[in-house]
Amino acid sequence: MMSKMKDSDKTKEQLISELEESRRRIAELEALKSEEQMQSILDNTTAVIYLKDTHGKYILTNRQYNNLFHTTSEKMAGKTDYDIFPKEMAEAFQANDQKVLKTRAPLEIEEVALHDDGPHTYISIKFPLYDSKGVICGICGISTDINERKKAEERLQEQKEALEKKNIALNEILGQIEIEKKQIKDNVVTNAENLLLPIIQKLRLTGESSKYVQLLQKNLQEITSSYGTRLTEKGARLTSREVEVCDMIKNGLSSKEVASLLKISLRTVETHRIKIRNKLGIVKKDLNLASYLKTL
Repeated sequence: MMSKMKDSDKTKEQLISELEESRRRIAELEALKSEEQMQSILDNTTAVIYLKDTHGKYILTNRQYNNLFHTTSEKMAGKTDYDIFPKEMAEAFQANDQKVLKTRAPLEIEEVALHDDGPHTYISIKFPLYDSKGVICGICGISTDINERKKAEERLQEQKEALEKKNIALNEILGQIEIEKKQIKDNVVTNAENLLLPIIQKLRLTGESSKYVQLLQKNLQEITSSYGTRLTEKGARLTSREVEVCDMIKNGLSSKEVASLLKISLRTVETHRIKIRNKLGIVKKDLNLASYLKTL
């Protein structure tokens, strides 16, 4: 009887042990499955992802990291940036890691890593990792290649600088043109005063011819004035005959005198005056046309 009870108790202990072993194996399988899922996520992103301990030694690297730098997670375990990158780059990476450990806060910064085709610029986000007791045990880094974007920004900056240089050159050319325009204007004034006006003043014409001579003399005196330019800048779209009428009115000729000189009727002159006022935007304003034209 006693022997049978012991056999029964032993069987119970064995069952409990087997049950505990089964639970342990299930937990291991679940942990392994979770680790595999996490590694799958890390390996299927285009970002470079890595974990380091507080001494800068690599704990884990994803597939993108391994492909770019021709290594494996197993080979990287325990190595530092100095084993992979040039000293200057490694020092920059380590300095940024230390900032994260010191401030205990995430850090976003541009970093440069050496690829087969030369340096590439990355935006790196680094943040601290904590153990179950809340103590920092390492850092995680997620780095995204922005090299193409940086090149595009550099090209835009170069284009901007080139455009600014062209604008400076254009302003210099425009300035030179203004100087030359002034010189031409001064030459016209000098020639008009020294050559043409003395000849006109010697003419002794009477009747309608004298009126034309007076107009010619006044126009020569004002040939370099901005009257014509300002008249056209008004956007009036005056016809050549209307411009001629404007010139005569501005110089004090009456409608009758304008009609006589242009060989047109007085009514036609009045029609021109109405059209001119309308085009100049003063048709409904109490303004003397001659006085207004003199202000242009």
